[in-house]
Amino acid sequence: MVDADASLPLPWLDEPLGRALRQGAHALLVHGPEGIGQFELGLTLAKAWLCEGTAEQRSHGAGCGVCRSCHLIEARSHPDLLVLIPELLRESLGWAGESEEGGWEKGSKSKPSKEIKVEAVRRYGPGTEAELVALGNRGQFEEEQRAYDRYNWKGVLKKKLQNVITVAATVDFAAQTTDTAGRKKFVNPAYEKKNSLWKAMFRAGKAPTLAAAEFAKSWMKEL
Repeated sequence: MVDADASLPLPWLDEPLGRALRQGAHALLVHGPEGIGQFELGLTLAKAWLCEGTAEQRSHGAGCGVCRSCHLIEARSHPDLLVLIPELLRESLGWAGESEEGGWEKGSKSKPSKEIKVEAVRRYGPGTEAELVALGNRGQFEEEQRAYDRYNWKGVLKKKLQNVITVAATVDFAAQTTDTAGRKKFVNPAYEKKNSLWKAMFRAGKAPTLAAAEFAKSWMKEL
């Protein structure tokens, strides 16, 4: 995953990471010689796909490291991410004993396995207890996210600023109007259906509207 200084865990992952992100595939098989970073690439990809940060926050196109989703991944508690790895690798990563993935916990008398056990795969199959727990966690996560968005003023402000930028780019300042019963109406009926913000920008004119959009862009960079 991307380090705190915005660098990738292994510098040569930049090119394959970018290629994988551009593919947009529903599934991806990562393979290669041992030790070149397949595991790190897989985790970085998962974080990139689940990240909720803005494009400006995301270094290398990977996870931003600051959004709620990235924090959950760092804590290995994201409801939409399941990592199945051999017990021995869990131990080397310091993940041993944190969960029951793989069925081995720190302090076990048995020797950690170098392979992913069949029991571990079955445990996370359709209809298993683990799947039901994951569904419950996902529901709780979504509810908490809604509550977070509701009270996160930065998130609300960003949405409103983005709306100003988006709408401003669509206003046709050359649109023709006509007087109908003492009221100005657009000749193009589609413009009559535009929302109040679009019409207010049209009335304000091109220069003030574009200035407002530029101000909104600058403000968003500060959030």
